[in-house]
Amino acid sequence: ASSRALRTDKDASLVDEVCFYMAPILVGGAIPVTSGRGVRDNEHAVRLSSVQFKRTGSEVRLTAIVLRT
Repeated sequence: ASSRALRTDKDASLVDEVCFYMAPILVGGAIPVTSGRGVRDNEHAVRLSSVQFKRTGSEVRLTAIVLRT
């Protein structure tokens, strides 16, 4: 999915798991991880559990379960 997958906490209720790849490169520009308005504060943020990190070569993969509120 793209940065449009988690626009709101309502959209998060449709997602069970997230996976992000982090690589040691700079691509420039302002590219948000998610689109939409965001949240007012951390209290309203989408929470994750069972977070796992796995290094593959020079990249790191983060996987996590989306908690239901």
